[in-house]
Formats: sequence, structure tokens, C-alpha cells
Amino acid sequence: MAITLNGSNNTIGGLANGGLPDGCILDADINGMAASKLSGALPAISGAALTGVSGGLVSFKHAPISAYQVIQSTSLTLTNLQITYTPVDGANNRVYVLMTGNFEFDGNDNNHHQFIIKCTGQHTTDLPLSSQRVGSDIASVPNTTSLCMLLRDPNITGNAAITYRAGVYCEDVANSQHRMRNNLALTVFEIDPSANQN
Repeated sequence: MAITLNGSNNTIGGLANGGLPDGCILDADINGMAASKLSGALPAISGAALTGVSGGLVSFKHAPISAYQVIQSTSLTLTNLQITYTPVDGANNRVYVLMTGNFEFDGNDNNHHQFIIKCTGQHTTDLPLSSQRVGSDIASVPNTTSLCMLLRDPNITGNAAITYRAGVYCEDVANSQHRMRNNLALTVFEIDPSANQN
């Protein structure tokens, strides 16, 4: 088919599909495109370039305790419960740590046990509000306590890796057992703050 130029309405006729050479239509020449035209394999799209997309979960990582553990000490002892996480965008997103599972206490009577999350890597500030008295032992039978805490780490400022590790100790005597059960776990969530509905 012959190519025709119509000067009265500025149109070109007779072009077959793919008839224009590559590079002759620039981004600035495209004012809009129907969604139906976007099909098949699309090029990689940066999330930073998208608009109108609400925030939410960016990334998460889950780590169960590596092995059952019994600790008997009045000094802070780091445990097998730990997780290392590398933020996607620590400068802008919020990082939360979820602690779940069970402890068991045994050995004496009414001795109190403490729990804390220590941090290494990107920063070394203890996870705020993680220092808690989590239970007491009973002389006659093991005493089991459930743990469930979701805490934000406000000291994340970049994308360097951070390790969260649980530490425990008995306030009173060294022979009171703090048993770290196999169902204990740490989970880290990274959230786009625009998802916050508070």
C-alpha cells in the first residue's frame, strides 16, 4: 500500500504494523495509553516510579530458634533465638520485630526470669521495650509462659544488616532453669509507613 500524507488533518496513511523505525516516538509524545495495550512481557518497572500505589508490607523474614536450650544463670546469657535482617529501605520504611513462642521455668520457687532483645550490626541499642520479666519458676512443676510481643525498632536508619538476639537471665538464683522451647521464633517485618492507619 502506498504511503499518503494528508496535510489537512496531519495524518499519515498506508503504514504497516512496525513501519516506523525504532526511536522515532519519544516518551514525551505519548500522552496516554489504554491498559488493554499493556499485555505480554513487560519491561522491569521500578516501584519508585509508580504512583497511586498505597504502602504496605515491603519484606519479612522468619527464624525459629535453632535448638532447644536450657539456661541457668543470674547473668545475661545470649540464646539460640536470633535473626539477621537486611532492610530494603531502612531510611524510609519501618522495621518491626515479632517474638512468639513459649518459655518453661523450673528448679526453685518464685524466682523471676528476665528477657531482652540485643542488637548488633547496623546499631547496638537494645530493642526498646523488649526488656521484660517473662515468668517465675515453681518448685513442684515446670511453669510455662507464652511470649508474644510486636515491637518497632526506631534505630534503623539505613540498609546495613541488623541482628536481633534474645538474652535471658534469672534475677535470683543460678540454679533456676530458663528453658527455651522449640516453638520460639523471631519474625521481622518491614513496612512502608504510608500503610499506617493510626
